[in-house]
Parts: sequence; structure tokens; C-alpha cells
Amino acid sequence: IDPVGRGYTDEQEQVYGLVFNFTPDRQDRAIAKGVEVLANYRQAEWRAKGEKLVGDKIDVTDLLYRVALEKPFS
Repeated sequence: IDPVGRGYTDEQEQVYGLVFNFTPDRQDRAIAKGVEVLANYRQAEWRAKGEKLVGDKIDVTDLLYRVALEKPFS
């Protein structure tokens, strides 16, 4: 719940369904969404969503390591 938003969570909400953004005037919706998520929680479903996000992104630590050591990218 945030009046301004975080920006970086927008994609996690819109593309991956991992985050649900609410403004303070929608606290009732935020609570209802939390209850819904917990009531319908399926570990495999959420794990798949997380794996998709990780699979779509680069490993920033690996990138910085390779840049620092001037190693080729795989």
C-alpha cells in the first residue's frame, strides 16, 4: 500500500502477477486481496510465476562479475 507507487513493482504485478499494488484509499481491497491469495494459495503456481520472472531477467551479479573481470558473456 503506497500513495505514490514504487515503479519497479508495476511489471511484477502486470506481467508476472507476483505483486498487487494498492493506494492507501484502497486498504479494504488490499486486505481482501491478501485474504484471497492466502485462501487460494498453490505453491506450484507461485513458484512457476517466480521462476518465469527469474528466467526472463539477467543475473545482475553475474553481469557485474563478468564486467569486472572482463570475461565473455555466455
